[in-house]
Amino acid sequence: MPQQRYGSATAQDLYRLFIRRDVLGFYPQWELVDDEDDDPVPDDWYVVVDIGDKESGFARRRLDAARLWVAILACGSNQLRVRLEVAQKCQEIICERPIEQINVTPSEADTVMQVALLGQVVY
Repeated sequence: MPQQRYGSATAQDLYRLFIRRDVLGFYPQWELVDDEDDDPVPDDWYVVVDIGDKESGFARRRLDAARLWVAILACGSNQLRVRLEVAQKCQEIICERPIEQINVTPSEADTVMQVALLGQVVY
């Protein structure tokens, strides 16, 4: 059975690009609650995160490849106001640039994940 594709990425590529310690362990609005740590990462991976801050509280959310893909489409289609670099990286994934040539920075990953879980960039 062929792997699900998200532009030039597989579910495993999206996990590698976005579910990273330099994002989930660095930015104060993220707390990783549950990650199955399967190796290899399955197509149907998901993680559970708390996102928020002390003032407004934290919300528990489930993040998976499909939710990231919707956020990538939104960020790459200029439907949301995101930094140009974020839109360009998302467009590269959408337009199927080879995934090995796409370097998503922690800040860019943070932005896409916020869009995936909150519908906009809040933090």
